[in-house]
Amino acid sequence: MGIVSPFLESLKEQLNQRVDGERLHRCLVPVFKNSYTREKLESQSESYLLTAEILERDHLSDYSEVSNVAIITSIASNYCKIFEYELSCSIDHLIRRKLSIELPEYYYKYQNGKKAFFYSQDRTNFEIDYNKKNRAFYFKDKDWFPVSTGASLVVISEMINRGEFDELKDFFTSEQLDVLKEVGEEIKNIRNVCAHSIIDLEQLSRVKNGLTELESKGVFEGMFKIKALLKA
Repeated sequence: MGIVSPFLESLKEQLNQRVDGERLHRCLVPVFKNSYTREKLESQSESYLLTAEILERDHLSDYSEVSNVAIITSIASNYCKIFEYELSCSIDHLIRRKLSIELPEYYYKYQNGKKAFFYSQDRTNFEIDYNKKNRAFYFKDKDWFPVSTGASLVVISEMINRGEFDELKDFFTSEQLDVLKEVGEEIKNIRNVCAHSIIDLEQLSRVKNGLTELESKGVFEGMFKIKALLKA
């Protein structure tokens, strides 16, 4: 056993490195291969994307840093923020318009003296303020405080189920809305973990795969069309 054990340990280590290397290779596949998608992202989203890609290039170039979960978590967080910000700039603002916020004048801006609340019919004491003044340090150059991704996904689902969001049919098919809700929920959950804990390569891959699916299924394109309409 004294001779066999070191050999088995060495073999196990080599196999683990190979597995980690394969996982890393899958993980490093770039998102947003379509230049159109990159061009239509908000500047803030571009910043998140660039940060994630630089961190990947500088710290995950080979499997030797696979165990660096702090870097992996930071990369995933930045990728998640792309979805969060694009959702906020598109569908959340479509909801703001439904709630009588004047657009494009108050696009991503607080409208003084205007109430814009969504009241849930399915959840007790669930109300979301879509015209909340930014009193924090989050996006210091913005005076409107964005709705959280989790709250936004709940509102979108409820409004669709209640037949109160027909405007979305101009931008998304039913299949695309299902993708939006399913992938958005997963990205939101992983983003929450990133904010309070650490994640691994598998979860990072899920985030990137989710963004790729949102792009390939045309969900991001629908978001871009909404932004173009509301900014016009």
